[in-house]
Amino acid sequence: MSAHAKSHVSGYGCAVVSIALAIGTRRLLDPVLGTEATLFLAVVVTAWYGGVGPALAAVALGFVWSSFFLIPGGISGLTLKHQAGLALYALTGTAISLLAGSMHAARRRAESTARSERRQAALIDQTYDPVFVWEWRGPIVSWNRGAERLYGFPPEEAVGRVSDDLLHTRPEEAEAFAGALDREGSWEGELHHAARDGHAIIVEK
Repeated sequence: MSAHAKSHVSGYGCAVVSIALAIGTRRLLDPVLGTEATLFLAVVVTAWYGGVGPALAAVALGFVWSSFFLIPGGISGLTLKHQAGLALYALTGTAISLLAGSMHAARRRAESTARSERRQAALIDQTYDPVFVWEWRGPIVSWNRGAERLYGFPPEEAVGRVSDDLLHTRPEEAEAFAGALDREGSWEGELHHAARDGHAIIVEK
């Protein structure tokens, strides 16, 4: 079974389990609750865990249970008050599903982005070529093993430093480099750097 299919199965399974627990809790606490408060909580939990689809399924399950089993006499015993209550539950549950489901989707996107960034950072760190990232006119924020091999600085010494200061870039070259990026967004030329042990390194593009 694919990860996508497993996610759907677990989401809808959460809907069934949450509603079943809500029903059991309400029966234990009745008549303390007197409303479908636990059903709303079950919908929120399902939406947070499984998204909009499972949450709407939880709303439907709660609606069916309320209609056929909660009301004395089943669906034939629905009064106008009961009908209004069920309609309010359905509308509110749907709104909760959409809101909490959107939060679920945003959280999943953030988690996916974070995983992708971690994978990308791991690949960059393992590459042989020197790669380091810095904030524009600011400190170094990432320094891979290739950069450590070339320049001799371990990450703990490089990250947080300004690259021109760390590598002793010639001031006139650093200004020309920054000016070209400011004006054109690209740079071609030559930069003279110094490694940790002092030997010269020339970077060209």
